[in-house]
Amino acid sequence: MFLMMSMLGGLITISIPVIIHLLHRQKTTPIKWGAMQFLVESQLQHKRRRFVEHWLLMLARVALLALLVFALARPMLNADLVTPMMGNASTDVAIVIDHSLSTGRLAEPGKTVFAKAIDTVDQIAGSMKGTDSMAIVLAEHTPRAIADRAYPMNSSELGNIRKSLKEMKPGLTDANLVDAVRTARDVLNRGRGINKKIIIISDEQKIGWQIDNAAAWKLALGNGAGDGAGDIDRNIAVFNLPVAPDASMSNVSVSALELQPNIISPNHPIDFVVTISQSGPVLSQVVAVTLNVDGTDTSKQAVSDLSTGGSRTLRFSHTFKTAGSHFASIRADVKDGFEADNVSSVALNVIDRLPILIIDGQLTSAGNFRSSQFLNAAMQPEEDSATAASVLAPKMISLSDAAAANFNEYAAVVVNDVPRLPSDVLTRLADYAKAGHGVCFVLGGKTLPTFVNESLSSAGFLSVLLDPVPIKIEKDAPTISVADPSHRMISLLTQGDRSALTGVVVTQYWKIKPNTDDVRTILKTAGGDPVVLDRPVGNSGGRVVLWSTSADGKWNTIPLSNGFVPLIQETLFHLAGPQIVATQGRNFDAGKPIVYSNFDPKLIKNPAIRHLSETGVTQLAVTPINGRPTLKYDKTFLPGMYELKLSNDEKSQPIYYSLGIDSKELDQTALAPKDIDWLKDNGFIKARISADKVGLVMTDSGGGRELWPLLAFAVLGFLVLETLMTYRMMRHQTAKPTMSFA
Repeated sequence: MFLMMSMLGGLITISIPVIIHLLHRQKTTPIKWGAMQFLVESQLQHKRRRFVEHWLLMLARVALLALLVFALARPMLNADLVTPMMGNASTDVAIVIDHSLSTGRLAEPGKTVFAKAIDTVDQIAGSMKGTDSMAIVLAEHTPRAIADRAYPMNSSELGNIRKSLKEMKPGLTDANLVDAVRTARDVLNRGRGINKKIIIISDEQKIGWQIDNAAAWKLALGNGAGDGAGDIDRNIAVFNLPVAPDASMSNVSVSALELQPNIISPNHPIDFVVTISQSGPVLSQVVAVTLNVDGTDTSKQAVSDLSTGGSRTLRFSHTFKTAGSHFASIRADVKDGFEADNVSSVALNVIDRLPILIIDGQLTSAGNFRSSQFLNAAMQPEEDSATAASVLAPKMISLSDAAAANFNEYAAVVVNDVPRLPSDVLTRLADYAKAGHGVCFVLGGKTLPTFVNESLSSAGFLSVLLDPVPIKIEKDAPTISVADPSHRMISLLTQGDRSALTGVVVTQYWKIKPNTDDVRTILKTAGGDPVVLDRPVGNSGGRVVLWSTSADGKWNTIPLSNGFVPLIQETLFHLAGPQIVATQGRNFDAGKPIVYSNFDPKLIKNPAIRHLSETGVTQLAVTPINGRPTLKYDKTFLPGMYELKLSNDEKSQPIYYSLGIDSKELDQTALAPKDIDWLKDNGFIKARISADKVGLVMTDSGGGRELWPLLAFAVLGFLVLETLMTYRMMRHQTAKPTMSFA
């Protein structure tokens, strides 16, 4: 486009004949001479004809220069417009290479789709002329142009770019091919070549093409309209060159890694569980599956009997010795059709202790907190050894000491059989729950109905209606049944054919009626009355759990059952908001931001984050989000393990985040024929070509007819005309004038 405009700028030369004509006009000064009145011009009509011939000669010269300029620009006549694209002139080619995760699939034995695409680049380069130029754009989540312009084929810069391409591996992100085409167009517009071509080399994975999103394509290929509503730029021809993966290749995949149990503490063994699946032809080799913890291989298992479409579930056991943030992965050591799904990773938090506060209804600290002894014992079972103690660390205080308690020091708070709470304590406890923590209220003989019906509702915990007097059953006490078997608090108790709460009876309880739909009944009596309720509080993950019966064994047989300890522990794990989130909340798909909050800013010094596969770090700044100090990092489109350090102190323990591959990249759905037709019919691509047709693409001039031969004949004709007219004018100037007297 730049070269075309430069050539057409030569049209300014047509002003030269006009200037010369005006400068050489003969100026005459009339002189009154009496005798001239007797002279009469004999050839008045001849004089007027010469005047016209002067202007015709000037116009012929102007047309000659204009035609010469157009001929040098060598325009082409297309179906709908004339474009100055030279069939044999230099061509700027931008090659868009799909650099997404899916290009890691094998196109042929030992060669990935991406590697085959690089070979295709060499094939395209071999069909280009020395005067042509090439640019490379990698289609990733955010398109990346290797250079800001197209380089000539014989330049050292292009040679270095092509060499670096051969050293690249398949990408790990998704690919936005539409944005990549737009980037390629911007690069081509800075080139000097007349012909502009974009060649897309991809595996045609449909997810990256934005089929049916015409606005995005028009914005990528438009003539400058910012809203995507403009016409397509016809000066750029786009071609699609597919490199298909080999669908017949065997592929082993590793499922998402599961932890059992969810709460991990030092010296307590845990299991890593994955499923190994097989697709395609049966592998002849034994697949070694390896557990890696904190960067070190710890154990291996062998799988040798995978059939097509078959799977095996593997379980690896490991015991962490220290608390804090850790990471682990399980990989299948096999060469197959797609290596990106051969590994599954997880970031986890080993919790040393979960501090739990129990506020007992006892009025003073004097005494043994008899009502809460069963709760305390369930959090610290006697069967725990000294080297594998319970992760729960309870602390019991009296109702009078609650005013001085700092709730933020605890993972959860249990309010056990209190008549009511002071208003300031209740307000602070509600704020604690709304900030993302959990509170459990256990009702008993000391409970005042107004505390539940009015105080808990006004504080924002939950709205229920409590009967004035608890129900007391002397004989034929109802048993407890599970109302919501999938709930986090009791799913562990209901595994297998028999519930751990089978046979538990309730002799006394408060009859409760929830007033809102967000209250879930977890346990109930045989008659349907709620025994355990659960409700979310606030928008940060806070929870409230309400027991309608006591936990001291006076009103039921729950403490005497085998399900009491797991019920209490799972309830507290459910309530321990930030700590549980810290355990399982650091694993998500690539592309989602890493957010770390709820910390003391005074303890943060030069926080930084990095991908474990890279050496460079990115410094982070503490910013307030929703009034809470927060560290946020959103450039997470590269899957893998990320390491966040809150301080540049070498002793500062890192925090790990595991970002899995985008599940959309595992969708192998390719462009259908109707999708190709849609791209062609809308003018977004000119053709779908194969590698052996690249030479034809490079010699294609856009499907139009060049006009320069006709313009050359016109220039020659006007040159002959100008010569004849000039000769004629010269003869008129040398001829003697003739006059006659009246």
